[in-house]
Amino acid sequence: GTAIDVRFVPLSREQQNDAGINYRLTYRPQGPGSGWSGVTIGTTGSYRLTGLIQQTRYELQLLPINNVGGGVQATDIIIVTTGTSPPSTAPSNVVAYVTGVDRVKLTWTKVVIPTSTRATRAVAVGYRVSFWTYDNSIALTRNFGDVNSADITGLSRYNNYNFRINAFTEGGDGPFSSTVSKYTNLPVPDTVSNLVASEPVKSRIVVQWIAPTVSNGAIIRYKVNYTMLDIEGDPAAYISNTTAAAETLFTFYNMKTGIYQFTVTPQNANGYGVPRTVQYQAQGIGPSAPTNLKADNILTTSLDLTWQAAENPTEGFIIQHKLLASTSPHQNTSVLLGPTVRTYTVNGLEAATTYAMHVVALSGNIFSLPSNQVNVTTRSVTAPQTPFYQETWFIALASSVGGLIVILILVCFIRSGRKRNTQKSAGRYVAHHEAEKKPDVPPLPDDEPEEEVKRPPLPEESHYSDDHFRHSDVEVDSLDSMDQYADLPHLSKFNEDGSFIGEYGELKAARSQADVNSFMGDYSDVRYDGAASYHGGNSYAPTLRSSRPGSPASTINPNNSAFSTFV
Repeated sequence: GTAIDVRFVPLSREQQNDAGINYRLTYRPQGPGSGWSGVTIGTTGSYRLTGLIQQTRYELQLLPINNVGGGVQATDIIIVTTGTSPPSTAPSNVVAYVTGVDRVKLTWTKVVIPTSTRATRAVAVGYRVSFWTYDNSIALTRNFGDVNSADITGLSRYNNYNFRINAFTEGGDGPFSSTVSKYTNLPVPDTVSNLVASEPVKSRIVVQWIAPTVSNGAIIRYKVNYTMLDIEGDPAAYISNTTAAAETLFTFYNMKTGIYQFTVTPQNANGYGVPRTVQYQAQGIGPSAPTNLKADNILTTSLDLTWQAAENPTEGFIIQHKLLASTSPHQNTSVLLGPTVRTYTVNGLEAATTYAMHVVALSGNIFSLPSNQVNVTTRSVTAPQTPFYQETWFIALASSVGGLIVILILVCFIRSGRKRNTQKSAGRYVAHHEAEKKPDVPPLPDDEPEEEVKRPPLPEESHYSDDHFRHSDVEVDSLDSMDQYADLPHLSKFNEDGSFIGEYGELKAARSQADVNSFMGDYSDVRYDGAASYHGGNSYAPTLRSSRPGSPASTINPNNSAFSTFV
C-alpha cells in the first residue's frame, strides 16, 4: 500500500562510458507543485521504494549515472498508484511483423485477470512495449491502451530489434512477456480491413475483405484459414485455404452448424503479412438450435428444464452444463434424449450452487448451435427443526431453574436445622407434628365442690333381675353421678344425646307406660346453662343444670368420657 517495486535492465558495459556506474530513481506525487525526490538504487536491476502515501499516484523516472555525472538520456516517466495490485500475468502469443523498413507491428493476446481477484486487482489499463537494439542496453518504451496490437515506428533499417510487452495498471507493471526479435528489412503486407462473413444460403459461408493499404509490393494471394469453436470458445485445428490470386472473396460450402473463426493473411514477395480474424455463427448443415430454454421446480439437488424446437432433430437432444464460475468446458448432463422430448429433470446437483445450462440438438452427427443459456442456483439445504426442549436456551433455562430449586431446598433444610438447634439449646424440642402452632385454649372455670351424696337403695319395683328400684323411694334432691352407680349392669350404654339406652341398660318391654311417663315428666325441664365442669386431663364438657331440684347433672368419669345422667 505504501511501497513500489521498481525493475529495470542495466546498461551494457559499452554504454557505461566510465567507472562508477549507478542509477538514480526520481519520483514525485502526480499533480501541480509537487517536487521531485531521488534515491540511488544500485545496479542490481530492482529496487523497492518505500515510505510513500497510500492511494496516491506517483511519477517515476530512472537516470544512469557514473563518475562523470548523469547520463544524457533518462527513461520515460511512468505513473504508478500505491495501494493497488499490478497484473499477475504477462501477455502471450507475441508476434512481430516488419511492415516497413522503419516500423514493426506487434500483436499479442491480452492478459486475463481471474474473476476471483478482480475485487483486489485492477483490470489492465494499458500495455507497455519495451524495445532495444541489442542485449543489456537501455530499453525504450512505448505505452498503449487496452489493445492487442501496436505499431512501433521510427526504427532504423537493417537493425535487429528486441521486443517485449507487459500489462500495467495504476498499481504498477505486470511481468514481461517473452522477447521476440525482428530484423528491419524486407517488409511484408500490413493487415486487411473490413473483414466480414455471411451465409447467403444455408451451409454456404462467404468471407470478404479489403486489401491492405500498406502492401509493400504486389499482393500475390491471401491465405484464408478457419476453425470451428467449441461451446467454450476454444478453437479446434485450423483448416487452411488460399485464394487463386489477389481476389478478396472466398466461399465455403457444406459448412456444418456452428461458430467459425476465419483468419485472412495477405502475402507479397517477402512473405505473409499481418493476419486479421473474424468470427461468424452459421446455421449450416444440421438441426436448428433449440429455443426458449427455461428452468422450473428448482430444488437443492434437482431442477426441471423445458425448451422448444422448430423441428425434430433426427437423433435427439443433449443437455449440457457447467459451473457458472468455472472456466472448464460444458459437459453432458443427460444422455441422448429422444427427438420429441421437450422436458428433462436434472438430478445429482449440488445445493446452493449456480449452474450454466443449455440444450443442443443432434442430427446426422452434427450438433446444432446451443440454445439460450440459463443460469440456475439450486436451493440451500434447510437445517432440520430442533425441538424446543433440545434448544440450548431451553436447556440452560431448565438447568438454571433446577439449580435454583435445589438451592432453595438446601436453604430450607439449613434454616430448619438451625431452628431445631436453637430450640434444643433453649431446653425445648419441637416435634414435626408441632410445627404448626395450635390456638391457645382458654382455661376452664373451676368446678364447684359437689356434695357427697349417699346412694339410696334401688327400688323394689325395678325390672332388673338382680336389683330392685322404685322411683318413689328416691328423694327429689338426691343427685349423684354415674360413679355412684358404676357397679350397675349395662350402665355404660347411652344414646348420642347422652341419655341411657333403655334408661339403665336393657329395659324390658314389659315396663309400664305409666312409669315411663312419670319418669319423663319429672325431668323434662332440663336446660343447658352454658357452664362447664373440668375434671383432670385435657378434656372438658358442658354442665347440665336443672330449673328445679332433681334435674339432671353432668359429670366426667375418670376415663374422660362425657355423658349425662339422671338421679
